[in-house]
Amino acid sequence: MSLSWEKYWEIAEALNKAHPTQDLIHLNDENLLKMIVALPDFDDEPVPPSPKDLEAVLTCWTELDNPEAPEKIPASAL
Repeated sequence: MSLSWEKYWEIAEALNKAHPTQDLIHLNDENLLKMIVALPDFDDEPVPPSPKDLEAVLTCWTELDNPEAPEKIPASAL
């Protein structure tokens, strides 16, 4: 499966599998970007088309990581 920037959920699932213990609250954009482009199936430009793409991936990953408590997701992580 090829991953590209518009596949937020698929990227989040791959990140969750590759980094299951990652602290998402303290993950900055630079490190998130490095993690995304390092995914073996990521096959897109190394820079997202929009800054909102990183935010969307992080939001999806946070929801995957905390499905039972979405109300606990800090606003700063969205």
